[in-house]
Amino acid sequence: MSYREIITLIYTENLDNDDLRAIFDAVKYRQTQLSQKNKSLFGVGDKVKFTGRDGTTFTGTVRKFAIKNVIVDTATGGYRVPAAMLQAA
Repeated sequence: MSYREIITLIYTENLDNDDLRAIFDAVKYRQTQLSQKNKSLFGVGDKVKFTGRDGTTFTGTVRKFAIKNVIVDTATGGYRVPAAMLQAA
């Protein structure tokens, strides 16, 4: 099933709270898996880049790994960035 089909299903079907919670939990689980995988690709001192909320691309160096985020030092300061948002610079 494609993601478009899933979105259509969510909007058009008569899903109850339990169904929506199961979908939400599955998405959250997958996001955690992707984040953990991405964290394993980088180490402290690696150059990375990420896109901020306003669409600005930042480049920096990994300072520290937190439980859910990576602390990245950039020219404008330190940022807590979800690991899934990081790319190699």
